[in-house]
Amino acid sequence: MSYVYTTLTNLNIFLIRDFGSNIDRRKAKRLGQWATRLYLVSFAVGLVILTLHTIIRPQEFTKDFDGPPLDLYTKLFKRYGTQLKCPCSSIASTYNQFMNIEARFHEICSSPFASTQGRLNLTVDVVANLSMYNERDYRRFLSAHLQFLEGLCQLSHKTVNIFTRQFLSSLFVTNELLSEMNFEQRLNLTIDQSKLNVPTTLTHLLYLIRMINNGNAFISTYGTNFEYIHPWEDIYNTYTPTQAMIYDNNCSCGLYSNCTTQANFILTNPTKIIPIKGLKIGCTPSESFRASTLECFYNESCINLIKQYTIKANRINNTSVFEPLSTQNISFSINTPIAKLIDNLFITDWNITMNYTSYFEQCFPLSCSYNNIQRFNVFHIIATLLGLQGGLALVLEWICPKIIRIIVKIYEYRKKRRNVVQPVFTVETMPIENIDNSVSILELTPMNETFQRNSTSNFQCSFKFAAICMLLLFIVEGLVLFSINIVRPENNQVSSTAEFGCSLKYQRVSSAIGTFQSRINQPVIADFNGDNLLDIAFGSYDINGMSVLVGSGNGSFKSHMISIRNTLPAISKMIVGDFDNDNHLDLAVQSKWFGTIHILLAYGDGTFRMHFNKRFCTLNSLDFALIHVDNDTYLDMVVVCSVVNAIGVYFGNGRGEYFIHPLTLFANDNSYPLRVAVADFNCDNFEDIAVLNHYGQNIGIFINDGARNFKAQITSFTRKEKFPSYFAIGDFNNDTLPDVAVSYNCSNFIDVIFGFGNGSLGNSTMFQIGEEPVVDQIIVDDFNGDGNLDIGFGKTGQTINLLIGDGHRNFTLRTAFPISFSGAFAWTGVGDFNGDGFVDIINVDLNSTSQDVFLNVCK
Repeated sequence: MSYVYTTLTNLNIFLIRDFGSNIDRRKAKRLGQWATRLYLVSFAVGLVILTLHTIIRPQEFTKDFDGPPLDLYTKLFKRYGTQLKCPCSSIASTYNQFMNIEARFHEICSSPFASTQGRLNLTVDVVANLSMYNERDYRRFLSAHLQFLEGLCQLSHKTVNIFTRQFLSSLFVTNELLSEMNFEQRLNLTIDQSKLNVPTTLTHLLYLIRMINNGNAFISTYGTNFEYIHPWEDIYNTYTPTQAMIYDNNCSCGLYSNCTTQANFILTNPTKIIPIKGLKIGCTPSESFRASTLECFYNESCINLIKQYTIKANRINNTSVFEPLSTQNISFSINTPIAKLIDNLFITDWNITMNYTSYFEQCFPLSCSYNNIQRFNVFHIIATLLGLQGGLALVLEWICPKIIRIIVKIYEYRKKRRNVVQPVFTVETMPIENIDNSVSILELTPMNETFQRNSTSNFQCSFKFAAICMLLLFIVEGLVLFSINIVRPENNQVSSTAEFGCSLKYQRVSSAIGTFQSRINQPVIADFNGDNLLDIAFGSYDINGMSVLVGSGNGSFKSHMISIRNTLPAISKMIVGDFDNDNHLDLAVQSKWFGTIHILLAYGDGTFRMHFNKRFCTLNSLDFALIHVDNDTYLDMVVVCSVVNAIGVYFGNGRGEYFIHPLTLFANDNSYPLRVAVADFNCDNFEDIAVLNHYGQNIGIFINDGARNFKAQITSFTRKEKFPSYFAIGDFNNDTLPDVAVSYNCSNFIDVIFGFGNGSLGNSTMFQIGEEPVVDQIIVDDFNGDGNLDIGFGKTGQTINLLIGDGHRNFTLRTAFPISFSGAFAWTGVGDFNGDGFVDIINVDLNSTSQDVFLNVCK
């Protein structure tokens, strides 16, 4: 043991040059021994800390599998579950590549009752002149009911076929391979959501027909809603007075179209009334059939009753094909109103087949990996320590000699200060022979004691200082290890939490506009003078022209410039674009009542000149947008001519001019396209055209093939019984596919309709916006900086509200700020007015001489 102790005491792993060049070998050896001891202690402590940290901290291992086949993936997923990650090499594929969907219709649609031949056979002996029967006799309605049933079944089949084609041709987007269970769950959820939207087209159409018939009070050819009450008496002043028919519960066809009563066969000789189970008659055959049930068609005796009074006895034996419907495995009860069957398109069930193998082949993951977390692994601990000990040893070899040198220098400095010669006693001069030896001994003894006390004090101070230095060394070493292994994950966590965005806080900046421009009209926001600060260009009612407010970069505006006078009346919209490819932002200005669009070319200093104008519509146009139809780098233009239900596509020449003859697209009759927007709805890298059809209550999308051709309008309906007024395009669920937000006249909600990626849109989701807004304008942007699109809309009450999106089809209603304007305002815009990277909001009152910019503080 003494040998080991002596060896460790005299151990020196450092060279003389580690302590400087001007030091003797003996002192260098002594310093090397102290540095070696410091090195060994620090190295041991560091290894202990690393070992404990490695043991306590769970370790994450990643293992990769290149191009795994389906059977291997299945085994891996059973073993590792959701830890297994397999990025798809192809993230988008159409549904028809791995699934099929078919609808099963009600049996009535495949029965002879819903066929032309069956209807003719069943009514072969019904007198063509229906006036021969009593007004309440069902024989007046039977043929019309069967014909209506046949038409409904055919329309249902067509509607479902259109839906299945559109759905199967839409894109299924997955970044990572889904497990078979998640694959089926996601498909079922998507299908369930889409199926809700299938009947929308047909129910909208039938509702429109019913409202037109009822609103115009058309007299049914069957004489079942109105009847004539007086003959003509004056040949020169003739009119035919009518009165409404009255049915059960005094229901008048003049007030309601759905009045009904029990269907009967009425015999006159002798008088006899024979009721027919489940069937109704009423104001019109269509309304009475909706209120009826199919109960009679499940009952053989009821079918025979109908045949008895509609087919002569000698022909009844030839009509055996009219068999009752089966009551086995039915989805709807036999007394379900036919109106409910119509609302469900007579669909009883869906046959959905999914092929996970085909989906796997379409995704085709090039590699899979899983993360395995282990809390104690001997081999990992050894590997980690071997990897870190080299760096730890290198750092300690460099720093330990320097610490010892610093300690020695400090010690020597303090020693010099403590060894300064000072008089301890006063010695009187006297002959040496008179000195008493005893006195000399007494005088010298205190000096030795003082020296010993000073030496002991120096040693104690040096030891304390060395201990403090050792402690600091260990603290530094611990902090370094902590920062490497602990702080880094926390930093990652902090950066990820930033995705939740900031709270909505706004600072108001008001600025005067000036009395000469008391009414701002259709402003647009952009940098018009090249100073990288946002300006506002707007139409001025008082001068029938256009002006620019130059931004100062803090939410206010420093100057006002008038560019155009007396040539821009009734401005309805302004759009910013570089029409002549000179890198200056120009303006396109639309005059509502004249159908004219003016091109104003910019000088680059905030002023403009009139360059081109053309009457794009023979009547007034309400909206227009810019588009790149092909790849010629020139801005083209889409103009909505609402009155004639047309959309004109005008091609630009790159000089701020547009060709006279447009490519004309047509919406449906009486659809009245009100707004237009541009986006790539089918993911082919060509911009398509979307129009909001006001009276048609739908959104029409024209698919662009990139060669100046557009496919026929694909129609997706908006909310029933509401007229849409504004819409905006954005990806609200982060699936890279365009979605649509729609507002309606006089409504306190906004619909968000999610796209399929093939030009069609799915079902709408309603989001309440509080009070009914003054205007229906919609603005889409990221207001809270969380990376997800939000929806802004007009003033409700005395506040500006926002729908804050989470990127997963959910929105939360939030109040942005109160406003100072008491009346209705004309416009709200967004932009970064102070250059802080956050979206600010500008609020302009229709009649005020000031405007408010709300700077987004975003805290």
